Amino acid sequence: MDSLNTFQTFQALRQEGERDCGVPVFGKLAGVSSQEVLRDLPQAVNGITVSQWEDWLRGKHLEVTRYSENEAYTLPCAHLMARAPENFHWIYQDDSGVLDPDPAFQFMPPNHPKMLDLSCYAARVLTISVKPRRNGAPP
Repeated sequence: MDSLNTFQTFQALRQEGERDCGVPVFGKLAGVSSQEVLRDLPQAVNGITVSQWEDWLRGKHLEVTRYSENEAYTLPCAHLMARAPENFHWIYQDDSGVLDPDPAFQFMPPNHPKMLDLSCYAARVLTISVKPRRNGAPP
């Protein structure tokens, strides 16, 4: 019975197309809807650069920190994961687990050990974490 309680939630983020995984991930990271993300960044449906995501987050009054693949990171964050050579994918992580918007992961619990240790993926390329910007701090 304990194992059922451990894995009681499933994935809450959903991508709509092949390349828009960042839309729900960065929406969750910024605390806004996917619709708001697309109002600000309509080109995100086809994927955008890491720098464009970082600039957008700063525009939402968030302090942005980028971590390389070998650095420890803070939560909440978005991870750019390599699934295979030339196949990259955004996922979200916070204290409750890892959310992957890919429909293939829809029934994988966010707190499953393979999600938490990111072993479902080939490699972590980079991580972007955010926190609210201190009052008066420049972008």
